[in-house]
Amino acid sequence: MVRRIAHRVAVMHQGRIVESGRAADVFDRPRDAYTRTLLGAIPRINPEWDRRRRAAPRNFQGVESA
Repeated sequence: MVRRIAHRVAVMHQGRIVESGRAADVFDRPRDAYTRTLLGAIPRINPEWDRRRRAAPRNFQGVESA
């Protein structure tokens, strides 16, 4: 959900910000080990479907093209 609604994000660990930046950058190329661990804990029902969905072209309304 955060990836869809936020433009910028910050990751906190033990009360300190360990990484911040554009949401797409943090999610796609996390630099901090803690951020990678958090992102790795996101449950995925079908990782292959998720990868294809993100790569699919979208029309101007944000709906996937057929």
